[in-house]
Amino acid sequence: MSNYTPHALAPARLARGTALALLALTVGSLVFWSLRLGSMPQSVPDLGYVTTSAEGWNPDGLRRALGGVDSLPSAPAPVARSTLKLAGVMARGQGQGTALISVDGQKAQAFETGQAVQAGVYLMAVDPRGVRLGTSPQGPVTDTLELLPPALPKN
Repeated sequence: MSNYTPHALAPARLARGTALALLALTVGSLVFWSLRLGSMPQSVPDLGYVTTSAEGWNPDGLRRALGGVDSLPSAPAPVARSTLKLAGVMARGQGQGTALISVDGQKAQAFETGQAVQAGVYLMAVDPRGVRLGTSPQGPVTDTLELLPPALPKN
């Protein structure tokens, strides 16, 4: 007589069944997540490409990335110069760069050196802490705007 009993193979069957169930759960999970992640949009909104070198500089991309419009309105309404507020600068050296300027309390927009900020006011030069404005792109400097120093935290 052999020593074979139906109960002797029960632990092996249990181990095989458990391994098969875990394999099925793993495959099911992989299929589920691949279908779920595959259906999500993979595109990222185009915020523009900004670089620090003069070649490939894209002020329109920076303007879009910071929430500005692609171009200035065709005929901006005249606004007093006292309503201009400097929100930020990106100086590239030799007076070149981009400035974030708020006109009449509106959302700040990015302006490139030589570009009209408003009617009769042009961005002449960008420095690390401020900008110089003039009445024409090549004309004399008539006004300056400075960045405010950062506020110190209160204890």
